[in-house]
Amino acid sequence: MKKLYTMLTALVAAVAFNSCSVDNTPFITAGEDDYPRILNTELEETSGGKPSKLPTIDRTQNFTFEAIVTPTQFTTVSWYIDGEKVHEGNKIDMPMLAGDYDVKIVATTTKGLSTYRNCTLKVIPLEGDPTLAAGAKNLWCQTSTVKTIAGTNMNGITEVYIKGVKCDGVVADDGTITFVVPALPDGDYQMVVVKDGVKYGMGKVTVNAEPFKEAKGEKTLWEGDWQVTWDTPFAQLQQLSIAWFADGTWKEGTTIRVYVSGEGQGTVATAWWNNPFTGIDGEANRGDLPISSDTKYLEFTFTDKSEAMFNNQDGMFIVGNGYTITKITMMVSEVVLWEGEHVVTWDTPFNGLQEQSKELFDNGTLAPGKTIAVTVSGNGQCALTSAWWNNIITGLDGDANRGDITVDGDNQVIEWVLTDVSGPKVKAEDGMFLVGNGYTLTKVAVK
Repeated sequence: MKKLYTMLTALVAAVAFNSCSVDNTPFITAGEDDYPRILNTELEETSGGKPSKLPTIDRTQNFTFEAIVTPTQFTTVSWYIDGEKVHEGNKIDMPMLAGDYDVKIVATTTKGLSTYRNCTLKVIPLEGDPTLAAGAKNLWCQTSTVKTIAGTNMNGITEVYIKGVKCDGVVADDGTITFVVPALPDGDYQMVVVKDGVKYGMGKVTVNAEPFKEAKGEKTLWEGDWQVTWDTPFAQLQQLSIAWFADGTWKEGTTIRVYVSGEGQGTVATAWWNNPFTGIDGEANRGDLPISSDTKYLEFTFTDKSEAMFNNQDGMFIVGNGYTITKITMMVSEVVLWEGEHVVTWDTPFNGLQEQSKELFDNGTLAPGKTIAVTVSGNGQCALTSAWWNNIITGLDGDANRGDITVDGDNQVIEWVLTDVSGPKVKAEDGMFLVGNGYTLTKVAVK
């Protein structure tokens, strides 16, 4: 018994000694010579600097965020918004005007080692605030010219600033604002206005020394191999030509090209073989063009007479003799809505036009008959949907009706023609998404 007591006493003493020897001070594994790290799990480390999205706020809320870094004792955090340093310290807490901002968080050690995260921050306006209408052309400001930008709630604006530079000649009404664009280097800059003595952020405009130029392209209407003779005019687009004028696909000023090979003569005519450009009837006035081995295509631009001629004389023929048609196209203007690099996965759909897409339907940039064209690269599947992942072309709901298209290769262009259901679907279901998996999106445009 005495021996057992002695053993227990020794055990208790050993435990007491070890407990008193425990060091409760945190063990710091990273030192001054170690490379810094930003530990926030919501700020992904991505290749190529692809930005992470910070939580969206409205203009009444401060931008508040804390960067978690290591080695803590030896690292300074600097905050840059649109390229300008605005704060130093692990936590930022500052008011923001409405707009879309590029935020860069830089962690630098005392030994000069650094790392960073690129982020985007969206600050949304309140109802009733002045806002700019979307569209690349609307937001394009040519240096030193008078610019009128469309928007809402513009009346009462007395001052306009671009990148902090005050603009001259400000005139505003409810739907537009006019001013002289200051002499700034080419770039995208925040616009700020003063209305009734209060500053409002309007988002970014593009300042450039060159006038806005819409990219031109061709949309193929038909491809094949059709030999035109006096007895076999090309009538494949006869009924379509009437429909395209009716839905606005074709109009006065639209240009089409007829790609040809052979030796002969030919032109576009009505089904009655009359001239749809001058309105003059009769074979002598039909306006045939010579076709030789050097002729790549025939080009025609519709006039104010063309629609009535096609409607009244049963649509469009391509007539003549001695040549073959291989392709018919129409020239289209492309408005770029977004360019960049966004990797689409099941977890990261593209929502960069979510709010803007609703405005684009309101102002007519997007409308039935217009084409959404996206440029993608990769191997996967892609679909154009509402924010609820439903089909905005057919209006059908559900994954099975989403309408995925296969992506297989680099710089593939996928197109969707908008319908009457597209606008209501987008506005009812929180905007437009590009969804799917396994591809990188680089451009979204409308034609």
